[in-house]
Amino acid sequence: MEWLAHWTYTVQKAEFLESAGLYLAEASADGAGGPGDGLLDSVERVRMFGDLGANIRGSGSGRGDVHPDAEQVKVAVSGLDTRAAWLVKVSGLSGLVPWWVPKGTRVVAIRNHRGKPVIVYDGNHHANHCLIRIIDPPETIRTFRRRYCRWWTAMWVLSEHFRRSPGLLKKHRVVGVSARPFPWLEKAATNSS
Repeated sequence: MEWLAHWTYTVQKAEFLESAGLYLAEASADGAGGPGDGLLDSVERVRMFGDLGANIRGSGSGRGDVHPDAEQVKVAVSGLDTRAAWLVKVSGLSGLVPWWVPKGTRVVAIRNHRGKPVIVYDGNHHANHCLIRIIDPPETIRTFRRRYCRWWTAMWVLSEHFRRSPGLLKKHRVVGVSARPFPWLEKAATNSS
């Protein structure tokens, strides 16, 4: 499912293109084209993609270039709650799963310019303690892992949607979500063995 989301949002750019339909010239001939009607000519479309930071390669007719499978994914994602849909889109655009902080909370010594730990001394010049920094405190880890779980659940819902309705996709078949639902638990079980 992750690959299909990545293909939908990076290769097909389904989020930024209009859904498949009449090409602009055909729409204009039918009286549907014109300023302000939502149909963009090629110059406007290239400018819009440039504003979004897209790298334009090759050419295309603009409207109607989105593969029907990508449109189906886009429609299914739009049926998710707003946060879950956003996570699926961001993951699809980046090709990465959401960060879940695999190392957990870490406590590290603050070091001086020589790379030595900064020691705090008491009034008698005895070493009292070392200054520390907490990296990824538990609240931060909970937030990232909740976000990962929301993303994974959304991907599972999408995969089940396409697995139960295989006729929706013409050229692709979804077999499931390749990412694990709770990778931090698997890591903990491996470390305790």
